[in-house]
Amino acid sequence: MVIGSKVSSKRYIWLRVPRTSTVTYGKVFFPDGNYKHTHNNYFYEKDRYGDLPAFSVVRHPYTRFVSSLKFIAQQQFLKGKTGRHNFTIPFDNTESLYSFFKNNIKSLRDLDNDIEHKKLFQTQDLSFIKMFFRPQKNFVGFPQVTIFKYEELNKFNTWIEDELGLDTSSTTVYNSSSEELSHIDFSSKRFEELAYELFEEDYDFFGYVKPSTLNLGDNMDEYKDVPEGTFVSEGTPARPGEEHLPAELRTYGIMDSNGYKILTHMGMHGGGGITSEGFD
Repeated sequence: MVIGSKVSSKRYIWLRVPRTSTVTYGKVFFPDGNYKHTHNNYFYEKDRYGDLPAFSVVRHPYTRFVSSLKFIAQQQFLKGKTGRHNFTIPFDNTESLYSFFKNNIKSLRDLDNDIEHKKLFQTQDLSFIKMFFRPQKNFVGFPQVTIFKYEELNKFNTWIEDELGLDTSSTTVYNSSSEELSHIDFSSKRFEELAYELFEEDYDFFGYVKPSTLNLGDNMDEYKDVPEGTFVSEGTPARPGEEHLPAELRTYGIMDSNGYKILTHMGMHGGGGITSEGFD
């Protein structure tokens, strides 16, 4: 899809990676809503529009993975198991969902194996489900594409205003699936590790920090004098390797009578009291 600048004669291809605020920015680029919301890679769009420069937004693979699963569940719930939403993913509980992906990593990474994917998702129509498990690099990892990060949308907004002459002052990221799958414990470190196994090339290509394998006690001396029961806030230093994560998804630790404790992720509540067992 082509976006024309209002401050120059330049034209750009807008590449839309699923779950990177494409709906939000569609409203900025096309306030009347008159556009087709598709997710194609650079060469597909280049064949259609010519050799134009392109831009896109990418997102941390872990948070994008979680957002994708929530959106997939929401759309299937709203529209029923019909048409392109007639697929099967075990959303019943945390263990079944984790096992489904863990046991099928190899198949999911084999991007062109439609026969195997139809068996895996129990569907004949992969047009909806498959795009969420395609690495972002496959959409936008080309020299002609200017990349912005979801975690730094302020830089994207500045570029839009300077290069395209469009107003982003009223832009609010629209998260249509934030309440879905509340019964699934995505704070488990295992899901971050799953995301790395599925999208390893995205971590490397876009410079996202890989999941840490360090013991929490290795580099957390700043906590050695903090007593048990201390309130943990969003300002608390992150575990090494987790600086890229939102505060609510980081792992925190504290020193108690038994030494360093590895505590669970904070969940979505922004803080909690520390006990020797974890957050209360």
